Amino acid sequence: MAAKPVASHLTVNILSRDMSRRMGLQMKALCVAPGSSLDHDRTMVYIFGDVAEKLTEDQQIADMRYILGHAVAHEVGHVLFNAANHSDSGIMQSIWQEKDFRAMTMGKLKFGSQEVIRIQAEVLRRNKSQNR
Repeated sequence: MAAKPVASHLTVNILSRDMSRRMGLQMKALCVAPGSSLDHDRTMVYIFGDVAEKLTEDQQIADMRYILGHAVAHEVGHVLFNAANHSDSGIMQSIWQEKDFRAMTMGKLKFGSQEVIRIQAEVLRRNKSQNR
């Protein structure tokens, strides 16, 4: 009988400025997934709420829900890719521009096709390792 799939889990923390400071996390970026490419089973993602608020105010195209949602997806991408590198376009680029904020609001800022394949493969790997 085949093993029943077990869901992987990820923890997303949206931190205030005070919480970030207490944890000793740098808040220069919008978000971070601590660890390295050697940590193949990372599960923690941090989003800096005050940075998201400032970004929302500065660009006035995408509101907070779009910024937070895409920041979560971006960092989950790092966790599932086991890599810190960024793409030239889409959700995994390091800096979003005006066109990207517009794409967010239309549901068009996405992972690239190769990124989707990598995410699917990593989710399968994690689920298999939990079934052992």
